[in-house]
Amino acid sequence: MLDEYPKKITLGDGTALTLRPMSRDDQFALYSFFISLAPEDRRFLRNDVTDRKLIEKWTRNLNYDRVLPILAINEGRIVANATLHYQTFGWGRHVAEIRVTISPEFQKRGLGAVLLEELSHLAARSRVKKLLARIVTNRQVRPQRGGHRGLHGPAGPADAPGGARISPGHQKHRAGVRLPF
Repeated sequence: MLDEYPKKITLGDGTALTLRPMSRDDQFALYSFFISLAPEDRRFLRNDVTDRKLIEKWTRNLNYDRVLPILAINEGRIVANATLHYQTFGWGRHVAEIRVTISPEFQKRGLGAVLLEELSHLAARSRVKKLLARIVTNRQVRPQRGGHRGLHGPAGPADAPGGARISPGHQKHRAGVRLPF
């Protein structure tokens, strides 16, 4: 499944990037990426990514069957980290969670859409049927009135990280987004 990496991509503005799985050698670069983010960008992350020992643990204990981290690299620097978190046991083995963090200078350039698509394809190959994602737009959490609406807000699809739009082709589902297959 990972034999297609590293993968070269070009954003709509012509910027060339390389997508590849994280390796043990990425510890310092990943830490540098996370500490370069503003505190207001880091506050929505689930972990304290300024903790060097945590980043060391992530890179040392890589297990692609549990968490598959895909990095976006521009000119030798990590500009985005996208992870696919699999549930490895029980009734939820068909469910995975997507987490995407993008450097501010690469937001609103289509990278978020590329990474969501990339992780969706990897999830489909792993027989995942449902993806969960929490999307923060403009550093504000959108209030959810009237129950869960998946990734769709009252006016339609929500903006995803990187300026992406969640396609209307994705069906709403109480547990997240049903994959389009």
